[in-house]
Amino acid sequence: WLSLHHCPSVQVEALWALTNVAAGTTEHTHVLIKHGAVPTLVSLLDSSNEEVLEQALWVLGNLAGEGVQARDAVLGAGVLTPLVRCLESRPGMLRHGVLSLLRIGSWALSNLCDGQPRPQLELPPVMRALQQLLRSADPEVLSHTCWALSHLCDGPSSHIKTVVEGGVCPRLVDLLSHRSWRVTKPALRTIGNIVCAEDDIDYTQHIIEAGAVRCLRILISHSNREIQKEACWTLSNIAAGTVEQIQTVLDSGVIPPLISIATVTRTDGEVRSEACWVVLNATSCGSDAQIKYLVSEGCTKVLMDLLSETSMVMMALEGLERILQVGEDEARNTGGANPYAPLLSAQRIEELEHHKSQAIAKRAARIWRTHYVTCAICNLRFPKASDATRFCPECKCFVCSNCNCSIYHLTFQEEYWAQMEGKEAKEASERASSKRNRKQRKKQKHKQKHTQRNKQKQRQMQRQRQKQRQKQRPRPMKGNTRRAHDHRRTSSYHALQLQTRPGTTKTCDMYMPPGWMISYPQRRSHRSSCVSDVQVRKP
Repeated sequence: WLSLHHCPSVQVEALWALTNVAAGTTEHTHVLIKHGAVPTLVSLLDSSNEEVLEQALWVLGNLAGEGVQARDAVLGAGVLTPLVRCLESRPGMLRHGVLSLLRIGSWALSNLCDGQPRPQLELPPVMRALQQLLRSADPEVLSHTCWALSHLCDGPSSHIKTVVEGGVCPRLVDLLSHRSWRVTKPALRTIGNIVCAEDDIDYTQHIIEAGAVRCLRILISHSNREIQKEACWTLSNIAAGTVEQIQTVLDSGVIPPLISIATVTRTDGEVRSEACWVVLNATSCGSDAQIKYLVSEGCTKVLMDLLSETSMVMMALEGLERILQVGEDEARNTGGANPYAPLLSAQRIEELEHHKSQAIAKRAARIWRTHYVTCAICNLRFPKASDATRFCPECKCFVCSNCNCSIYHLTFQEEYWAQMEGKEAKEASERASSKRNRKQRKKQKHKQKHTQRNKQKQRQMQRQRQKQRQKQRPRPMKGNTRRAHDHRRTSSYHALQLQTRPGTTKTCDMYMPPGWMISYPQRRSHRSSCVSDVQVRKP
């Protein structure tokens, strides 16, 4: 049916059936290739019927998009030459805006350029067709054309060279400002692939001269996440170039919004990562003046945050080391301390000395050893050569201004020992004096206690004598109790002094009724008085 050239309507229906089959699964596509449909479809590209031509391109585009094997089978059938000739030999179609064929043709060409590994193409005719398609105003045609260019620029360096020399860079930069993101995204991808090309020829300058950096500055704030990420990715590759190219990025004013994107937590992770790469590349490859500008815009916070991301720790350390080196040069010129060292977290850098990666641990140790010190007393971390620290030649260590290391010096120790000896001697003297005082107080207390005990004994003896005297009082005789009682009540006791022997006098009590008298005999020295010598007279 496809061979019925005299009946285009039958060919169109047959092509529609094959289109539906080619749009199915991979197995369906392989069935068409296996039964030799590709050469017949390629031959239909020379048809004079526009509907047949369009439908044949549709089937071939579906087949080419089913993988590398199907793509190579279509290219092997020689589809590229008639496809390009079809697009180039119909200027009237382009002029009158017959977009259906242009859309399908550009889409089929994009599928033929896609896939890894990249196909071996005859580039000059392909580039002529793509250059012509780029002049279209239709968004769909432009989108397919830009995707085809991006696939070519993602291949060998010879493809990139052909694209750049084809003069399409200015048009691609213009398309970055297109109203449709479906055009902007593939155009941005193409520019990004050109910038990141690894070749002896620097293609980045062509993109910069076309004014791409200014457009990229706008695209980093695009509402489409993919476009944001692609714009940051392209800028990061430009920032990895020469000093002049980095300066172009800085002059565009893109650094402040990039740092804002990199530090805001709500930013998409992939977009934030690409924004950080711009700062990393600029600090690693920039000049001293450029690094000073980056530090003034707050890039140190971005780099410190990257120390906690495993995949970017090494690059972050490299950027921080470069910043500290610039600070050291400035400190030597001014005679002061490193102005950038206090902006970094010394503790975080010191922790990386124990990283499981030996390369990361060595670089962190080198940064710490070169630019930071630890106070030997309080163990706080400080920038080296800052006003907050000093090196003690006697202790052979760094000490902060809040700590005093003189207490560890030998002269201080000698003075301290002398003070301690004097204090110990004074304390010993005080202890001895206190001990003597305690003994005296104890002795005095014992004496007072003994004296008090003697007084108590005397009082006790006096009470006992009084009791004894009371017991020795005469009692009244029997039968005359009342009279005796009356006598005791009206009479009194008299003390009778008796001399028992020379020099000794004894006193005794004698009951004397009222009016009675006691007469003592005349005393004689050769004998003592006794009771018998005393005479009691009644009145």
